[in-house]
Order: sequence, then C-alpha cells, then structure tokens
Amino acid sequence: MSGDLELHYANLDSAIDDLAASFRQMVEQNEETMSKLKQVLGTELIGQFSGAADAFSLQLSGADTRMSTKIEEAKTVLGEMRDTIRDADMLASTHFDHTRG
Repeated sequence: MSGDLELHYANLDSAIDDLAASFRQMVEQNEETMSKLKQVLGTELIGQFSGAADAFSLQLSGADTRMSTKIEEAKTVLGEMRDTIRDADMLASTHFDHTRG
C-alpha cells in the first residue's frame, strides 16, 4: 500500500515542478512581449494608437499578475494534497505495522 501512495505524491511533486516550469516560461514570454510592446510604444505609435497600446500593456500586466496569483494558489493546493497523501501513507503504514505486531 505504501508504494501506491508514494507514486501519488511523487506524481504531485512532478506536477508542482511542471507547473513551476510552465509558470517561469510564461513569465519570460510575457516579459518579452511587454518589452517589445514598450519598444513599439516608444518609437512607432503615436496618438490614439499609443493610448490603446498603453491600455493593452496595462491589461496584459494585470492579467500576468492574476495568472501569477492563480498559479501560486495551485502550487499551494498541490503541495497540500501531496502532504495529505504522505500523511495518510504514514498513518496507514503505522497502523498496518501495529496490527501485524
């Protein structure tokens, strides 16, 4: 039984690592997009287009912040699930060892 549960929380550890890697990649892509947008704002766009691009930049930044928060929340929940499974595994192992004498 212990081995089965270990696989479950190992899978959760892997999911947490994958989520963190995906998050880092998304942040890098967003930063690159923001940088390109700022370059365009500074050199090519004027008037209404500049205002619209600036508004878009602010919306993108807000979305990035909200996404970061959601990903951190997901990592926390996955960590809690992993810890709960690990605790259950320990309790089951202890109980099994105790009942076997």
